[in-house]
Amino acid sequence: MNQKLFAFGDQYVYGFIEPEKPFTDTNKRYEKNYVNTLCNFLNIDYTNFASTFQTNQKQIHILYEKLFDNTIKNNDIVFFGIQSSLRNPFFTDYDPEYPLQENWIDLYINEYINTLIILNKLCDNFNVKLIAYNICEDPISKYNNEDRERTFKDNNPYQSYIEQIRPELFIPFTIIDIVIDNFDINNQHMTHPILSKTLEPDDEKRKQQFLNVYDNKSDLYFQPNKNLNQNGHDKVSLFLIEYFQNNFKQCLC
Repeated sequence: MNQKLFAFGDQYVYGFIEPEKPFTDTNKRYEKNYVNTLCNFLNIDYTNFASTFQTNQKQIHILYEKLFDNTIKNNDIVFFGIQSSLRNPFFTDYDPEYPLQENWIDLYINEYINTLIILNKLCDNFNVKLIAYNICEDPISKYNNEDRERTFKDNNPYQSYIEQIRPELFIPFTIIDIVIDNFDINNQHMTHPILSKTLEPDDEKRKQQFLNVYDNKSDLYFQPNKNLNQNGHDKVSLFLIEYFQNNFKQCLC
């Protein structure tokens, strides 16, 4: 098979192994991470360009480079894990003396929209196949459940627009959803509250049920700082293998 897969994303996609001391040896990874296992099963060559604690902007910049220097060629697959827009320098580098506006959540969702537009346009222009997914949080759920000021409270036009511009090949569950079996179509596909304190589901009963499911699997599938352990990567791999076989056969040649 001449077709290749190129993965992009943060430490989840990279397969990051947490060091014993923070910020030391941030390059260790599980050799059997979910990208590696998926591609070996599909018998497709791959390169993993993901890196620890990346932003969408940095990963898109690498995607630009690899498209323009012809590393990624016609009909190859770009497997892009979308990170939280809150890693955008706009949110991380602002001056604390000048707090963000109350409706910062609108800026957050607009950044997500920009990411989708750029990815779609780039991959379309270079005739490569884009498969995308959200790594840890679903921005629509985050927007709808944010209790601070937002422009659209009752009727969210962002949601229908995002659904229109999502890549044709899109995995509708986050990596967190996959690990904790959060597949109820009526559920909230979002960052778990333990991973993001700003995100809370509206329904208290659902929230408690969600917490219980997560807590029962935390030690089994996650490292102490909530990155996937080997069991977590294995579980995600099994899901992706089945999902690719059932939904993405048309992109594999």
